[in-house]
Amino acid sequence: GVDEGNRQDRKIKTGNLNLDYTISFGNGKTEPVHLIGSNSTYCFYVTADSRHIKIAPVGSIDQIELTRNRRLQ
Repeated sequence: GVDEGNRQDRKIKTGNLNLDYTISFGNGKTEPVHLIGSNSTYCFYVTADSRHIKIAPVGSIDQIELTRNRRLQ
């Protein structure tokens, strides 16, 4: 809802992001990301060095790995 969007906005603006996922792309590039969400066509994420939301087509992504599972800590 609206409140979740406001929280995401604050996290992005302050740089207080949990980089819990690693995305591997078809070109061999891998980067740790804060995954905002995905649908059947696109994946929405923010990287550590950027405050801009990036959108990648699902077809360009080889793998999304959960690198830090908070439920197991």
